[in-house]
Amino acid sequence: MLCILVIFCIMRFSPSLPPSSISLDSLDSAERWLEAETTARKSTKGWQDFTKRAHDFVEKLGLESPIACVTSGGTTAPLELNTVRFIDNFSTGSRGAVSAEYFLKLGYAVIFLHRRYSLTPFTNRCCPPGGWASTLDAWFDFNNTSTLPHSTPKLNPVFAQSICDVIQSYDKFRDRLLLLDFLTVEDYLVKLRWLCCLLNRSDLCRQGTLLFLAAAVSDFFISHDHLPRHKLHASLALKGGDNDNIQCDADGSLTIHLSPVPKVLGLISTKWATSTMVISFKLETDASLVLDRAKAALKRYQTHAVIANLLQTRKQEAWLIHKLDEGGGDGVLDLSSEHLTVTPSSSEELEEVLTRRVAHLHTTFLAFQKGTTC
Repeated sequence: MLCILVIFCIMRFSPSLPPSSISLDSLDSAERWLEAETTARKSTKGWQDFTKRAHDFVEKLGLESPIACVTSGGTTAPLELNTVRFIDNFSTGSRGAVSAEYFLKLGYAVIFLHRRYSLTPFTNRCCPPGGWASTLDAWFDFNNTSTLPHSTPKLNPVFAQSICDVIQSYDKFRDRLLLLDFLTVEDYLVKLRWLCCLLNRSDLCRQGTLLFLAAAVSDFFISHDHLPRHKLHASLALKGGDNDNIQCDADGSLTIHLSPVPKVLGLISTKWATSTMVISFKLETDASLVLDRAKAALKRYQTHAVIANLLQTRKQEAWLIHKLDEGGGDGVLDLSSEHLTVTPSSSEELEEVLTRRVAHLHTTFLAFQKGTTC
């Protein structure tokens, strides 16, 4: 997993045990930690808006449509409460945004839980020829713009047509798409837990639910109750007390003790969303390890499927590892591994192939569920 450290000084990282107030070495302690984080947010307007919008969306659409919750983008791990510096997981959110579009086209209502300011469905396609790094020449047709004062520049015809296509697609699906955002890793996990419990309500979700966990989640963080309040300064030594996690040394270097982020995947399918099909992701850089690590993750966290890919070829190929047999059950001993690909010249996007196959597995999963409850 790629990480970016947004900080402008020399740093030395060293692992540490979690703070004594947060023991994250078990699922039970992770559950207690997240419950405390949820309680701390309940009185805030932001949390109340989040829960109301999500509940109203599911209540409106869940009786007649399957619901896909797609997570997307990277999480941050702040280094100060009044955050100036933070550790970031690199992710544009492209895979999640495009996948959400295809789930909509497959008939799902979509909750899109995304990193604030990352790519979102449909708007991610509002890109001029040449990409976002293009000059204004790619946006506008200056050759056909009058040189008279106060004349109005005209959009590049290709760009203008793509915008029209995006608007038409968005207008078709906008009532079936809910955008919710997160920023920090704690924010993400708390909101994900609440959404999982919402999707697990059989009185609201009658047509099935799935989780498509494409977000890039931080592996390490400092809990907010152990963060310094104000901006770190190289001249300020933060030693002792509640700031053992961060030390600014006299030579200007910075030592940070990071704790592991709780692994909550095991809680999703076993406790929070037991009736939901859960798909997680595994990104690797070593081709010799990608399948073994994806299979190990599926067995360890008990998700229903893992989508594995390599950093170098993530736009062209992926492996779908799952444990759903033809009857929809997940008790088979051997895992299935499907290699899904698209060619660079193909008009078909890899996300279209992935979501179509996931939707097929979801249909099988739901049929098995219905059979076991009859």
